[in-house]
Amino acid sequence: MGKAILVLVMFLLFAASSYAESDLSTARSMTAIIEISGHADIIKEASRARVESATVNLSLFPKEGDFTDIDDIEWVPKAKIIGDVAQFNFKDPQESLDYLMKAKITTSQSVVEIRDAIAFPLVSLPDEITPYVKATKIIDSDDPAINKVASSLVQGETDLYSAVYSIAKWTRENVNYNLSSVTAEVSQKASWVLLERKGVCDEITTLFIALLRSVGIPAKFVTGYAYTTSPLFPSNWGAHGWAEVYFPSVGWVPYDITYGQFGWVDATHIRLSESKDPDDSPTRYEWVGRDSQLEIDDLHISVDVLDSSKDALSMVEVDLKASKQDIGPGSFNAIEAKVRNLRDSYAMTELTLNIPREVRVISKMTRDIMLKPHEERSVFWIVRLDSALEENYLYTYPVSVTGSWDTLDETSFSASVRSAVYSLSQIGEIVDQAQEEQEKVYSSSLSLECSPRSISLYTYEEGKIVCTAANTGNTPLAGLSLCLSKECESLELGISKRAQVEFSIDTKRIGKREERIIAKNSKASKAFDVEVEVLDEPLIEFSGVSLAKTTTYEKEETLSFEIGKASYSIPKNLTIVARTPSGEFGWIMQSLGDNQSFSAPIKGSDLKKGENAIELEIRYLDGNDREYLAKESAMISLEGVTFIQGLKIRLRDMGMWINGLFG
Repeated sequence: MGKAILVLVMFLLFAASSYAESDLSTARSMTAIIEISGHADIIKEASRARVESATVNLSLFPKEGDFTDIDDIEWVPKAKIIGDVAQFNFKDPQESLDYLMKAKITTSQSVVEIRDAIAFPLVSLPDEITPYVKATKIIDSDDPAINKVASSLVQGETDLYSAVYSIAKWTRENVNYNLSSVTAEVSQKASWVLLERKGVCDEITTLFIALLRSVGIPAKFVTGYAYTTSPLFPSNWGAHGWAEVYFPSVGWVPYDITYGQFGWVDATHIRLSESKDPDDSPTRYEWVGRDSQLEIDDLHISVDVLDSSKDALSMVEVDLKASKQDIGPGSFNAIEAKVRNLRDSYAMTELTLNIPREVRVISKMTRDIMLKPHEERSVFWIVRLDSALEENYLYTYPVSVTGSWDTLDETSFSASVRSAVYSLSQIGEIVDQAQEEQEKVYSSSLSLECSPRSISLYTYEEGKIVCTAANTGNTPLAGLSLCLSKECESLELGISKRAQVEFSIDTKRIGKREERIIAKNSKASKAFDVEVEVLDEPLIEFSGVSLAKTTTYEKEETLSFEIGKASYSIPKNLTIVARTPSGEFGWIMQSLGDNQSFSAPIKGSDLKKGENAIELEIRYLDGNDREYLAKESAMISLEGVTFIQGLKIRLRDMGMWINGLFG
């Protein structure tokens, strides 16, 4: 009797989030009240001490911009706006200076569209932009080590967006976010960050700007407030720093390396001030008096979100799939995210793979990708499945990929003990081939189809795979090689031409596998996978045959035995027979997957006097109905037979003889 296949679906576990958090993470726009207040105590050092007047210059407050609307703003006391500075004036203050800015603002997702390639390196800049390529106190872009790294990252690059992306990607991947007191309390120079490879948002942004400036790309430091769900922080809102990069004919484009937002920032980024260097103070105090000092507190900033719109602007579309839909225990697999830019401008997105705990990803869970207008490219993750799978279970593993604001696509793959196991090198070759197809410009003009797509055959059979390569483009494809393993054929495919090649299947390798047929030359590459299962001839073995060595006429003994398959292939349509001198009995099974145990009574009255051979025989088939036979026997001796018992045995045997004679 066969066993049922049980299906197990593994689950993805996500951290729970509140409604507000979910709303903000996907917001296209946000309305909030932001309040910034300052306080300074007047310290009088003598009895006649006094402060006649004081001025506070505050640059840290929201301004109208492309992605920020000031709905209402209140100043206490009334402030004088001079450029980007709010000036508070105090006459004859007594104990302290207190000031407040309270504004209702609406921010939106900041996406600056760059539709056309901009030549790199930049050869000329407007006068007002030139200061943003110069080294400053903290952004020491003239440091030789910084220039060496930046130059290596953009070497040979001719597209400004690609150059900026390369530097942004390197910075995010090579500098760790670190809240140690060394970086949290004091802004460190870019050269220090490069050496230590750690920092908070200010340091990470500082190094990014320094790398850009060192190769002539203008960039500025932006100070603001932003939202986070990171457990590293006591509250969701906090001070934050990011960069803006200058693109000729476009303007300033936001880049937040810490958040992985390249070329855009989300709606929770509240822009408050900009500077050439992060060491520039957001507040400046001036006072006239005698024998007096100011003890200045840190600025206090709070944000209260009133409303937010859902559905952040989608930049990409993702199609997620597993390279292998069915794998075995301990197998590797590749997860491909095919990403298509939905916009007619450059786009960059960060993708994070979400997998069950039984699946382990090789290298990083989060990847980023840069796409030109309407470009389509793929990102790959190599994963490995846990080896602890049980027989007779079919496991399903869900996989999803999330972007900066939403789940973009989901897929799954299955696993079972009998499924094919793929090595890291095999999966690596699949990824390499896919990336090669992506890079070679004429791969889309080469089609490759093979049949059958899947085949199962026994070692005594011959199998063929027939492949057709066709040129569907408008350029001849010369010098193509079409190969299955080391068996290759050379092809010349003119425009609209096709060629057919037949390959033999190696039936010496038992088990499931995929045969990869590859057509390629220097300009095009295409692969096709055929599922192959080679079955050996089914083999059944007996084990644990047990029967008493002796018995008497009145007694009943127990015959027991176990059968199991000793082959990869599964024996089918089993007829199991046990023969005694008085007849036979047996069992029928549709197939034999796992070992099966049997037992049956053997009566002394069914035996003959003396030694008896109990013959065990199994007739079974393979998938092609070819018949096979397995035999075993057990010996038992009938002893102490009386005259009457012997007479009964002879009469039984005579009756069987007559029945056999007349049918």
